[in-house]
Amino acid sequence: MKKLVIVIACGIIAAALPKNTGASAGTGEDKAIDLTIGAENLLEITDLTELELTKENLLAVIKYFKIAHPEIVYKQAMLESGNLNSWLCRQHNNLFGMYQPSWRETASSGRQKHGYASFSHWTKSVEDYKLWQNLKQSETNYMNYLEKRGYSENEKYSKILSKIKLPATVDFRIKKQH
Repeated sequence: MKKLVIVIACGIIAAALPKNTGASAGTGEDKAIDLTIGAENLLEITDLTELELTKENLLAVIKYFKIAHPEIVYKQAMLESGNLNSWLCRQHNNLFGMYQPSWRETASSGRQKHGYASFSHWTKSVEDYKLWQNLKQSETNYMNYLEKRGYSENEKYSKILSKIKLPATVDFRIKKQH
C-alpha cells in the first residue's frame, strides 16, 4: 500500500511516496515528492482522509496526485475556496468550485442542491480535479488552457490568479529518490 509521508518542520513541508519494498514491490520507479528542504519530523499517512485541511496538506496532496501546474492549481484552490473557508469548501469539501459532472469520471460523492459536486473528504476534491485535468490537457500555457475549457465565468480569472502569492518556502518541483 502506498503511503503519503508528510514532513513538517518549522512551517516547512515535504511529501514523499516511500521506496517500494518487499516481494510485492514490482519494478516501478521509486519517486519522492519534495516540496522543500530541511524537514525533520515525519508523519506517515496511509489514508488520505486522515489529513486535516491546511494549506500545507493541500500542497502535499496536489503533489501526491501529480497534478500538472501545481502552482496555478494551488492558487485556484485558494481563490475558489476563499482561502479554504468558503461554505462550499467547509460543507461539501469542494475546493475548486467544481460542478457535479454528468459524463466524466469523478471522485464526487454526489451533487448538492446548487449543482456543485460534494466530496466525502477534501482530498477527493483534489483527486477529482486531477480527473478533470486529465481529460483534454494539451496546452503548454495552463492559463490559456483554463480559459479555453471555460473553467471560470470571470473573464479576469487569470489576472486574479496571478495576484495570489505562493508560500515562500515551497518548492513545487518533483524530485525522484535515488
